[in-house]
Amino acid sequence: MWLKTQAALGKDGIQQIATTLAQDAQGHFGLKHLSNKKKGKIVESVLADGTFEENLLNALKSISAKREPRVPTDQEIVTNSANKVMNSVNYLEHWPQASIDWLKSKVASGSSGMSEIASTLVADAQGHLKLHTLSDKHKKEVVESLLADKDFESVIRANLEKLKI
Repeated sequence: MWLKTQAALGKDGIQQIATTLAQDAQGHFGLKHLSNKKKGKIVESVLADGTFEENLLNALKSISAKREPRVPTDQEIVTNSANKVMNSVNYLEHWPQASIDWLKSKVASGSSGMSEIASTLVADAQGHLKLHTLSDKHKKEVVESLLADKDFESVIRANLEKLKI
């Protein structure tokens, strides 16, 4: 495990971990688009705090060296898949314009449009969300979950509004 290997290197490894986290290559922390100078200041702050290394080492102790793979439950599959769809509609600014136009037209269609949005996103024909391999049963349950979630439509509408369309 990379984290344990880096931590075993001591201060240099801990600094590498902090630097890697600040780089935020996947955008999980909202730091990805910051300048390298700002990221450097974040690393300095994290390391100067004094608790980062201790907390990291304590957390690493609780991670077993080898985990047996666990098959997710049906509910976990549905929940995780619905979360992927919800996350994707939070980043409409990265969607192609044709997809935004389609989404807007479907939202305007009311509940039938929302059903089509949910079904289309879960079908994941392009494989962007990695849902295309779900069983038909799971896909149906994810669509039902999204449509039962009052936030599904409101999140889409709010994010379309942010785009000023």
